[in-house]
Amino acid sequence: MNYETFQTVSHFLLLAGLIIAAIGGFGGYYYKKKADYRRAQAALKQENITLLEENKETQEPLTPFEELERTRSQDKEIKEALTKDYYEVSGRTQQNGSIASLKNVIQEKTIKIEGLVKEVDSLKKHVAHLDNKQEELTNNISNLKSELNFKEQEVSTKELEIKNLHHEINTIFYVIGNSRELRRKKIIKKKGIPLLRSLNPFSRNYVLGPDFTLAEFKQDTATLTEFRVDGRIRKILPYRSKDHYDISYEKGLSFINIKDSKNFWHQKYLVVITY
Repeated sequence: MNYETFQTVSHFLLLAGLIIAAIGGFGGYYYKKKADYRRAQAALKQENITLLEENKETQEPLTPFEELERTRSQDKEIKEALTKDYYEVSGRTQQNGSIASLKNVIQEKTIKIEGLVKEVDSLKKHVAHLDNKQEELTNNISNLKSELNFKEQEVSTKELEIKNLHHEINTIFYVIGNSRELRRKKIIKKKGIPLLRSLNPFSRNYVLGPDFTLAEFKQDTATLTEFRVDGRIRKILPYRSKDHYDISYEKGLSFINIKDSKNFWHQKYLVVITY
């Protein structure tokens, strides 16, 4: 409540107090006159005296009381009006205080809402940034998957090549037969000048023929360490050092025992010429 409102209410209360005091004074006067009239009437009755103008005389004292009643009625209206004004002023004061309080609450809520709106906008921007980042990462992952698939295919191809190469490296080819049979299949031929070879038909200088085919050979792996041959071995081609193998005979069979597989199979082809 501000000072002006307080001053107005104080004036109303002071005026109401004066009116109530006046009403009290008139009330005392009214009841005193009425008591005197009743005492006088009682005395006259005791003396058998009739008041000829009772109505007139009794009416005269009532005149000021009727006026008092009208004054009291007016004072009541004034009091009611003042009370109404007081409560209206008090209500307006409380209403003004409530409005000011509501304004403060609204202002606080508005500030809070503005802060929340800014926070939401910031979160929306952050989410949009994350969406863009996620899309970028998704594209990168897709590209990496494609590249990985390509690399896997490339690795598979290389592994297959290595496997084939390893198989090729570890695959050996051999053939066993007498000289006549092997020469007929063009697997071997006599070494030297043809004219000189014809002069010495019993020459044992054989070499691999230039036109032999692998169809006449058998395949095996380089882990093979022993051959068993029917009959005696006349020669093996191409030439290999005796340090890498040895030959033994037993009961009409010949056995080639490989002592150094790596060096022995350095040449992938083996031709065993028998008698």
